[in-house]
Amino acid sequence: MSKKMETFIAEIFEPAISLEEAFEKNQLSIKALDKRLKNENCREEMLNKIETVNLLTQVVLAKAGLTAAEKLAGLACCDKEETARKACIDIMQLRKELLQCRQESSGPTLSEEKKAKLLEILAE
Repeated sequence: MSKKMETFIAEIFEPAISLEEAFEKNQLSIKALDKRLKNENCREEMLNKIETVNLLTQVVLAKAGLTAAEKLAGLACCDKEETARKACIDIMQLRKELLQCRQESSGPTLSEEKKAKLLEILAE
């Protein structure tokens, strides 16, 4: 991979640099980028960066969610009755949504009888 491409990939993930600026600064067009991404090393490097950025984004959002939950829990104990009431309602709603998400993501569960029957069939 060329130094120019390495620089471009690094720059497009810099928060202070817009995509347009990175393209201009590196004298690259979308057509040229498309051509370069046909190179396995370039594509792999780009995908690795994307994966890293996605992971970091999840960390930032998780931390922000934790901070928000702590603040909301604090508001539930607030001296102002209306604020505390609203915070409690929000907490109960969020808890309900979290439980629903967990149930949906876990998928349907099989009874022990059905699991045994499936194992029996697979063993045949």
